[in-house]
Amino acid sequence: MVQTVYNETVEAREFVRGAIQFHTADEQAVFDAIHANAVRAKARLGIKMPGRREHWKNELAAVDGALPLHDPLVVGALADGETAFCNRVWDRIWLEHKSEFDVPRCPQCNCILKTSLAQQCLWCGYDWH
Repeated sequence: MVQTVYNETVEAREFVRGAIQFHTADEQAVFDAIHANAVRAKARLGIKMPGRREHWKNELAAVDGALPLHDPLVVGALADGETAFCNRVWDRIWLEHKSEFDVPRCPQCNCILKTSLAQQCLWCGYDWH
């Protein structure tokens, strides 16, 4: 299936989403705080389930050192929302480290492919199976 609208910025963000090796210490602290907050919220319910109590205790222990969402660093970073923060980080990583990524591109239209194993472009439909 051919996708209709290609946006290099959106595709680049998706591509660098998991590139945590390029996060600054502050960025990683904010991501950890976001994750810890989600775990804490789920644990409040999960810890009440007898069969899952140990699992959630372990999950809570794993995020014990994370900053709380009310920490000034986190509040400042998330002032315009979690999505905006994530986009800023991913845009920075893309701009600063673009050459360090092995970005899979379509040989026909040069758009970023969805995976490194893709053999068909979702943007122009070119197929090299």
